[in-house]
Amino acid sequence: MQKNKVLLILFGGRPMPNMLTIIDQKPDLIVALVSQDEISKLPQLQSSITTLFQDESKEPELDTSHVVNAFDLNDIQEKCRQAVKEHPGCDWIFNITAATTVMSIGAYEVAKELMGQDEPIRCWYLNSSGSNVVALIGEPGDNSLFDITMDQYTAVHNCRLSPGTSPDDQKHRQYCQDHWILFSRFLVQNPQYIDSLKEVLGYINKQNREKKKQNNKAVDEGIYHLPKTNEIYTLTKEAHNLGILDYPETKGNDIAIKLSPIQFRFLDGSWLEVYLWDEARKLNLFSDCRWNQKIIAEEKTNDNDNDNEIDVAMLYKAQLFIAECKTGKTWKEKNIDAIYKLDAIASPLGGNFITKIFVSSQKKEDLSQAFKEKAKDRNIMIIAREELSCIAEIIEKRAKKSGSAR
Repeated sequence: MQKNKVLLILFGGRPMPNMLTIIDQKPDLIVALVSQDEISKLPQLQSSITTLFQDESKEPELDTSHVVNAFDLNDIQEKCRQAVKEHPGCDWIFNITAATTVMSIGAYEVAKELMGQDEPIRCWYLNSSGSNVVALIGEPGDNSLFDITMDQYTAVHNCRLSPGTSPDDQKHRQYCQDHWILFSRFLVQNPQYIDSLKEVLGYINKQNREKKKQNNKAVDEGIYHLPKTNEIYTLTKEAHNLGILDYPETKGNDIAIKLSPIQFRFLDGSWLEVYLWDEARKLNLFSDCRWNQKIIAEEKTNDNDNDNEIDVAMLYKAQLFIAECKTGKTWKEKNIDAIYKLDAIASPLGGNFITKIFVSSQKKEDLSQAFKEKAKDRNIMIIAREELSCIAEIIEKRAKKSGSAR
């Protein structure tokens, strides 16, 4: 008869090491050794487990009755022994990664006592820097437990992701990924046209403001007139060939184009998000990679906060990378806002354990020194226009460096 699998975790530090073993092992019972200072966070633990197992046939039972003084070795050991006595005849795994060092020592000492007794016992420490499971007692775990999905990562932090605003339906999103990515590559390979695109968007925004001011409901709404320069003509022709705009038609000294809202949003910034996403995805390094995602905290009901959108999210060995992509005219104030936004997004999803990246279609020399210093202070990596063509190598190097430094 197969024994029930029981996972003992130390509840008092980062949630991720505990949740990785929960996701991987799918225990029948989770016994949490709870630090007195962390009791108020127990509902979040239960919520995370429920979300993680909502599509499973069975959700693990959670026992949070063993509360300890996180710095009292005798108390910790006694509560561990008590937990094992309350659940005899089980297959035990102790995960001693989280919480205080004293809690880890206490749990480890009890695990050693159980060696050679009737209760099977494994004691693991998750080495995040090496992305491997250190088996202190018993059989080792599979290092693949670090390769989780974005949905699992966000569930650990009582959040979820949904498609953002550009576009918000899977059909158009897939079309962007399959076809319009070619235009993103065109811009990166020919960066002089990035400035031409900014110029085009400036004309479009000006004409939109004039139409709004005049309350223009004419049938040609969505049609825009651009000056016929060699750069703009080449740019619009390339976009037309790839299906990002209709026409272009030449009328005298003007070029007439027609744009849908989705096409406009792609040209106005999504092109850089999709480019970064595609370059990261092709590395086959990240266990999950998404662009334009909205973060929704499970306890909140307002899903319409655009400040909670992630331009690009990448997951490497259970470590989250988030990127804010900026195109067009990026004034000093907007740059500073991007820093605050990255910090705000990172806070509920892992805080300082998240790698934050600012990607700009501007040249690095055009970014203010004040912005660069603030980004450095907040450990935000900057990737500017001149580095876009080798962004995959930069991201790969940062991911592997971050993994070894955790």
